[in-house]
Amino acid sequence: MSQRLKEHAHDYRYFPEPDLLEVIIGGKPSEGIADAIDLDAIQISLPELPDQKIARFRQEFGISEKDAEILVSTKQMAAFFEQAVSELMEWESGADKKSLAKLAANYLNTDLRGLMMEHGAEISGILITSENFAELISMIYGNKISSAGAKIALAEMFATGKDPSVIVEEKGLSQVSDAAQLEDIAREVIARNQNAVEEYKGGKVNALQFLVGQMMAKTKGKANPQIARDILERFLK
Repeated sequence: MSQRLKEHAHDYRYFPEPDLLEVIIGGKPSEGIADAIDLDAIQISLPELPDQKIARFRQEFGISEKDAEILVSTKQMAAFFEQAVSELMEWESGADKKSLAKLAANYLNTDLRGLMMEHGAEISGILITSENFAELISMIYGNKISSAGAKIALAEMFATGKDPSVIVEEKGLSQVSDAAQLEDIAREVIARNQNAVEEYKGGKVNALQFLVGQMMAKTKGKANPQIARDILERFLK
């Protein structure tokens, strides 16, 4: 036996609840009706989601998607990175923001993150501040310290929380970039390695790298490798 068809809300016994106020989505409030929900205002108030932050990091800082994903892996890591870049722009005013950001992301995602994993630490619990990390990156960017020296300084910063400039001074990690000093060392290296000099003049490019290595050894790794190379090439011509 067929039943009566239900066509309207009242057929289903739907009745308005007098104690519940009507809510209008995206509309304007009217007299006797609860305030309308402003979707635009709510959207603006929402925190930046991970995917949005990754896209912004890639566009604003020019870093790779992989680097951005690592940096956004936690809210604290992303905040540390952005604070460090902000500090870097103070240390290196006028420098290219993307170059600084890429350098910071590289050391944060590899060297610092490696120390954190080794010691089971989170970014929020380490002794290194974003300001001190930025100072170290600034020293690397300005060729005041070599990559090898930076690793030593970073490890000491992680262990003690000291300012990088203090560590560099205490451990004698400053990179030698003085041309006159490096020229004297280059002359000595050339005089003591005539076989390598002849090989280089004979077309063996690797011989130049050997001579650069000798200069690095002579300065205990403190020589600026690019300046050392340039001086050697100039002398060997």
